[in-house]
Amino acid sequence: MIQNLKLHVVLNGSGSHAFRAKLWTHSGKVFQATVPVDGVSTVKINRMKRIFSSIRSNFSGLNEEDWISFDALLEQLLSDESDVDPAMTLALSLASARAATNDELWKLRGPAGRFPYILGIVAEGNVWPEFMLIPHRERTIEDAFKSLNEAWKVAGEELRDKGLLRGRGPTGGWLADAGDTELLHLVSQIAGDWGMGIGLRVDGSRLWNGTHYDYRKNAGSIIKRKISPDEQMSLVSALMEHYKIDYIEDPFRSSDFMEHAKLTHRFDNSIVSGASLYGADIGRIKRAYKFRPTNCIATNSREIFTVSRLSDIYDYSRNRSIKLALSRGRSETGDSWISDLSVAFSADILKLGVTGAANTEKYSRLIEIWEEAQSPRMSRTIHH
Repeated sequence: MIQNLKLHVVLNGSGSHAFRAKLWTHSGKVFQATVPVDGVSTVKINRMKRIFSSIRSNFSGLNEEDWISFDALLEQLLSDESDVDPAMTLALSLASARAATNDELWKLRGPAGRFPYILGIVAEGNVWPEFMLIPHRERTIEDAFKSLNEAWKVAGEELRDKGLLRGRGPTGGWLADAGDTELLHLVSQIAGDWGMGIGLRVDGSRLWNGTHYDYRKNAGSIIKRKISPDEQMSLVSALMEHYKIDYIEDPFRSSDFMEHAKLTHRFDNSIVSGASLYGADIGRIKRAYKFRPTNCIATNSREIFTVSRLSDIYDYSRNRSIKLALSRGRSETGDSWISDLSVAFSADILKLGVTGAANTEKYSRLIEIWEEAQSPRMSRTIHH
């Protein structure tokens, strides 16, 4: 049974905040989870701590092996709270799930052995947030990490030689004084040299100004400052065709199911993914499905309220042959729970940075799980 539950506010790797939940069982064991908090004020964080204090006693005496009931009670107790950040609820939910699995979170759904393809964030752009490489030919997690690490180094050297390198972004991807199309071209060249696939996160909602897609921050000279939805479709389609992009995330604004659906239908051998398009909301996913807007659902710690909600998305997507992608957040901690969940829910894709302590912990955890799993194998998601 659960004996005690606490919630602490700690610092993550970038100096901002994270929630750390600790759960004690009557056997004396302690299980914990840490989830980063992005863009949340100190006032709101303190308010959430007060909310937790008011519900904390309700969890004492629960069966620590029943993570589903824990999540249900958590959501019930917070049903009248409209301003609770997902980081708080997810930290509590993860601590419960770790208690239920005796800290073997990857076994949450029973025996597991399928591992996700890794999308390694190599560079961060001015307009398009993430440029990624996919080591789809590698057949182990360790080989995938080694290949990504070498390709990431090459990208940095290329940018340095051209006098464009500015440093690293929050995910560990390179920052450069270069247009986004120039960055995409560089990543494409490296992908060709290393036999890797290409991933691009567009984040169309961030570009949408209400009437047009706004490219004033200069994604490259071939793109106008403001383009219409039709022009955005033409641009994205041209990029997909020219660079043979394997994975593209949120190419249009989050309210535009039809444009996503057209792109998915046109490029049926690529992965068209929605993150802000769905917001990890199972109700929205179900409403959107009649349009079949994407062939992949992506989500991260800024959207998942509980492990149970992710489980619902997994069940829905698997029953309809929709791929599942999990992603690190903008800021991160050293906690590797996302690695465990990617295996527990047989995610097709796991998006991580390539370097830095927080990312390395996640790769290391995947390698540990690989060594423990029976008959481990990589997902066969990328079409080549």
